[in-house]
Amino acid sequence: MKPKPRTQTPIEKRRQARSLSGYALAKAVGTTPSHIARIERGESCPSVDLALRIADALGADVRELFPVRERKAA
Repeated sequence: MKPKPRTQTPIEKRRQARSLSGYALAKAVGTTPSHIARIERGESCPSVDLALRIADALGADVRELFPVRERKAA
């Protein structure tokens, strides 16, 4: 069986629409390409400051790139 392809995140979609590489985005926002990749895969959450810098670099509202998930009641 082939693994299911991963769904692109809003950051990836916006970055690719602007023809930016992960390296170029990382350089623009002051982080590493591997950190951008982990954020795009959902393996890392950026600080508020970094999330705002990513949104600014991509010309997006931070809420478009990092949608709030509903929390389950405890």
